[in-house]
Amino acid sequence: MRIGSIGSNIGCKQASPYFKGDSRPFIVNVHDNKNVGKELDTNNFRTDGFQVLEFGETPVTKLEGTYPPDVMVKGTIYYADHDEPVGDWVFANHSVVVAHEKFMRNLTIDRVLNNSKDSPTVIQGQRHCLWFDTRYNKQKLNGMGIPTEPIDKADNKLLEKEGEEALHDSIKAAKENAVTDEEQAIARYREVREMRRIVERTHKEVIQEMKDLNFDYYDHNPRPLVSVPNFEP
Repeated sequence: MRIGSIGSNIGCKQASPYFKGDSRPFIVNVHDNKNVGKELDTNNFRTDGFQVLEFGETPVTKLEGTYPPDVMVKGTIYYADHDEPVGDWVFANHSVVVAHEKFMRNLTIDRVLNNSKDSPTVIQGQRHCLWFDTRYNKQKLNGMGIPTEPIDKADNKLLEKEGEEALHDSIKAAKENAVTDEEQAIARYREVREMRRIVERTHKEVIQEMKDLNFDYYDHNPRPLVSVPNFEP
């Protein structure tokens, strides 16, 4: 007996590359107690044409009251929207991730600096990913007892006084020279926060350009399924 993933995009046509970008529970059969904690069989999870599966960092747990040959484990799966990048938050908080291969953890400062030719759908996916990555890394620092406000103020001051390139050089140097867990966490937080600032700027520019041209991209394309919270992470 094998039970496939619960909530695994039930109702979507196999030909469609679109998933709703969200978390869903799953329960699968690993058959024997010795298999609990081992890598799961990828055949338990459905992917669509453009998506691939990668395992996240959240472990699965055994469902109490299940016994061989039907030992069940439960966890969480993240189905990304077709054009939605996924990063730190998704992998840290899910056991399984289904997304487009080229959008898995692909965001860098250089990448988002060159996103002016990306579609509004892709930019929306970047906004969604970076909002949650910023919040995740901020919470990670708070858990280490490191306040983020002084970090934000220092980066804002550097940006204002010396410009974007100087800030990016500073972040790059911090990443390269980080030794301790705390230094690595600070450098990563600075990086995702800066990427978010750039993407939000691009988003506003694209929206304004469409207004100026009296053009609505979504008249001809599906609207993105992911949404970005309207408050700061």
